[in-house]
Amino acid sequence: MIATIGFFDGMHEGHRYVISQVTQLAEKRGDGSIVFTFDRHPASLFCPEKAPKLLLTPEEKMDKIAACGVEDVVMFEFDEELASLTTSEFLQILKEDYAVDTLLLGYDNHFGKKEKDSDGNFINPTFDDYVKKGKEEGVRIKRLEEFHHEDNECETTSSSLIRSLLLDGNLKEANLRLGYNYELSGKVVSGYQIGRKIGFPTANLQVQDKLIPKHGVYAAKAKIAGGEEKLKAIVNIGSRPTFNGSETTVEVHIIDFKSDIYDAEITIELIARLRDEHKFDSAEELINQINKDKAAALEVL
Repeated sequence: MIATIGFFDGMHEGHRYVISQVTQLAEKRGDGSIVFTFDRHPASLFCPEKAPKLLLTPEEKMDKIAACGVEDVVMFEFDEELASLTTSEFLQILKEDYAVDTLLLGYDNHFGKKEKDSDGNFINPTFDDYVKKGKEEGVRIKRLEEFHHEDNECETTSSSLIRSLLLDGNLKEANLRLGYNYELSGKVVSGYQIGRKIGFPTANLQVQDKLIPKHGVYAAKAKIAGGEEKLKAIVNIGSRPTFNGSETTVEVHIIDFKSDIYDAEITIELIARLRDEHKFDSAEELINQINKDKAAALEVL
């Protein structure tokens, strides 16, 4: 069995490169392919206050990994017991429970509990350490080349880079690095009805626990659970400053759409960032701007 292991948040172009090497080698050898991942970021166990907001929910990640053509995906629950496993113990599990004999690692991938050096400091194993432990457990370990984005050979794609791009409002570059348009999903819940009062009814989304991009207005496509069509939409991420709001909301105005979708599950695909969030002096000024946003969104979409 040919395998790889990693957290794979975002399932960006670098992750897909790693998995493609697994599936290609498995096909060449006539062997099986498997990807191992984890249900939560390790930092959420050890220092939750520093854990990053994720780009994908566990369910979304499983779906995107499976879509790469791998035969099997195993998601481990990252708990204290798993975190306590040494590299050798982890390799034993892969070998004995999943028949893994070849493990491909991304250039900066680490797994297994950190060990201490002679001074008592925790260190990450070197690749040679992995190879040595792999031989001891009967698993061949191969390190893959560093993946670079085709338009920037100097900068590698990483989940942390994509998070920074989204938080900075650089949706175009983030989507390019992801290889797909960033999505938010959630249930339509009761809001403040402000959009309806000014002629632009919005669906207020109770978004899944994942990273929310920088406040602003976005051109998007919305898909309602149970439906097939992707509907043109404007999404406002922000705090409604014109109406003295304070908490962050994600509000979706589906263009030329009249149906009641309260309680429905919606997925929004963010296509382009149109502008920053602004506070307007009156509702009339806001309405004029929303009409401009609608025109800009239709041009993009």
